[in-house]
Amino acid sequence: MEVFKSETREILRRYLTGEIGCEDCVTSLDAAVAGLISFLKPEDLPEVVAVMNENTATLATEMKRRRSAQKTNEFQE
Repeated sequence: MEVFKSETREILRRYLTGEIGCEDCVTSLDAAVAGLISFLKPEDLPEVVAVMNENTATLATEMKRRRSAQKTNEFQE
């Protein structure tokens, strides 16, 4: 479980710093979950769902911020 959390934090860090784009971020997060599924125990599910929800919220917030910044730049040109 800790490997999954660490991996998803790294994926999000790379997205937030612009190393990868949104599509690559989503694909990588999906792959991290897929890699975890065969090792999951039923009692791990609530924690996995919580991590996935946090990741989704972070991704959505950053996408919104980038759209806003893009619109601001368009108005300035």
